[in-house]
Amino acid sequence: MASAIFKLAGLATACLLSACASERVPFVVGVEEEAMVKAIPAAAVADRPAPPERRGAPPPAGTIWDVAGQRSISPEMLRDRLGRADLVVLGAVQDNALHHARHSWLIAGLDPVGVAFQTVPEASERGIAAFRDGGGAAAEIGPAIGWSRLGWPDWALYVPVFEASANAVITGGRQSRAAIVGAERQGAAPVYGPRADAVGLSAALPEDALQALERSASATRCGPIPAEQRRGLIEAERLRNARFADALLRARARGIVARGTGSGMNAVERPERAPRTPVRAVLMTANRYARTDIGVPTYLARLAPALEVRVLGQVETAEGAPRPDDYAEALPYDYVWFSAPVEGRADPCAGLASG
Repeated sequence: MASAIFKLAGLATACLLSACASERVPFVVGVEEEAMVKAIPAAAVADRPAPPERRGAPPPAGTIWDVAGQRSISPEMLRDRLGRADLVVLGAVQDNALHHARHSWLIAGLDPVGVAFQTVPEASERGIAAFRDGGGAAAEIGPAIGWSRLGWPDWALYVPVFEASANAVITGGRQSRAAIVGAERQGAAPVYGPRADAVGLSAALPEDALQALERSASATRCGPIPAEQRRGLIEAERLRNARFADALLRARARGIVARGTGSGMNAVERPERAPRTPVRAVLMTANRYARTDIGVPTYLARLAPALEVRVLGQVETAEGAPRPDDYAEALPYDYVWFSAPVEGRADPCAGLASG
């Protein structure tokens, strides 16, 4: 199974601390999934409308949508645009192998100084660094931190991304169960600590943001959320977003030191006329944490306002939703890369029906 997944995701070039324009623009034809798997940059997104017979179907697999520009772009254009930012947030559906394959291709081209992972426990960072310093292979990082006990999809899906991150410092944002329970019971601010005010965790969220956070988190759960659990769920999500932002900034800061580059200063510290060369770091996370309206980018805006952030979400298509407007709720990103849903995905809630 692993070899098949590696073949699918083979686009990358590359338990230690087991914290055990109001006009409606049509979609254009994108690269087919099979071609994406073989070589993402092999063909650009064609700049023409979808054929009539496709206009009632989902967006073609491989379409990349520039949300602000309201047009499709090629994979190379996407990578170039992401490469102009200091901080890049890459969203995915965690069990979609193609999403990880795309991430590995992007990281190989972006060559970030640091990569932060939602899936890696923050407590495992030092162990990972020691493991790598001792010659440990990227493909063995997962087993070394007890991946099988962390509750994520098969480690084989993630190996290409870790291999593509060979030249980057790795950090983790996954929080302990104790931290999540603490946020649910006490609120995110007390668990986060002294800088909670600066990151915005002490302030009440407006109702629209609360509702968006609840909808986003509910999508991963079975059945409606009881009213008495709503506040705790939202506070836990706020803590995760803030910690993932911290992990990304930590990856960048440590990566700058590791690379020995002096170009990591914020814009406010840079001479006014000096050229600006981004020192990139990347966060790998689930789509809901990549959202520009309620996710990690909102915390980065407070923690590092001088750094430019760009965000990619990856959305699985649905029948009867052929245009960008049909995915309005799913497009709170700078760019969206569409794909087909995972075939044969089991319903995680199937065995939980009452009665």
